[in-house]
Amino acid sequence: MTAAFENYDTIGSLQALQPSFSHSFSSTFVRQFISKTLNQLRMKKFLTTVLSVCLMAFFSLSFAQNDKVYLHNGEVMEVSVKGIASGIITYSYPGEALTQEVAEKQVEKIVFSSGRVQQVSEKIVINGKDDWEKVAITSLESDIKGLVRKGEVKGSKTGATTFSSTSKVLEKAEKEMKEEAAEMGAHIIFIKNYQVRDSDGINSMTGLAGGRSAKASVTGIAYGYE
Repeated sequence: MTAAFENYDTIGSLQALQPSFSHSFSSTFVRQFISKTLNQLRMKKFLTTVLSVCLMAFFSLSFAQNDKVYLHNGEVMEVSVKGIASGIITYSYPGEALTQEVAEKQVEKIVFSSGRVQQVSEKIVINGKDDWEKVAITSLESDIKGLVRKGEVKGSKTGATTFSSTSKVLEKAEKEMKEEAAEMGAHIIFIKNYQVRDSDGINSMTGLAGGRSAKASVTGIAYGYE
């Protein structure tokens, strides 16, 4: 009898065996044993099915609650977006209460758990020095948070004549600085220092250079997406 049970360990096989044992054995014990085994197998199968469904539902719900933040460097963050204000996106990672921040300028779009898509900013593509006009200058640390430091950049210019205005000289100095940043592949400069003065060191920010050629120098740190 032991050898027979080794070959029939599924519900279907036991159900097929039950009539055979009923005719071959008058023992009530055999019928009860088969019936009990069938019930146990059915219960095990039922519990396994219920557990699988619950696990699938749990994981589906967990993933569905996440928002997807697409960064310009190609990274996709699965997080919970808490808010968007003043150029900053606040979010937290699943299972964490601590909030993080990322500048809107670093984010292409957000795909919310509801399915809604919100475009945030366009990527600034820098291919070389000729793209210097795309390079931005900022004094806000929030604009560079999370970006990659490329290096220090600077520009320095002196007016061609004594009638050169400080604003024109400053523009030329900024252009030189932006060209250097563009060559690094950077799209934004965090400004560190502005200096505008005449050749004798007299401040000339408000007008002509007092009969002397104006000078301007600027320095900053260039940053890029990656």
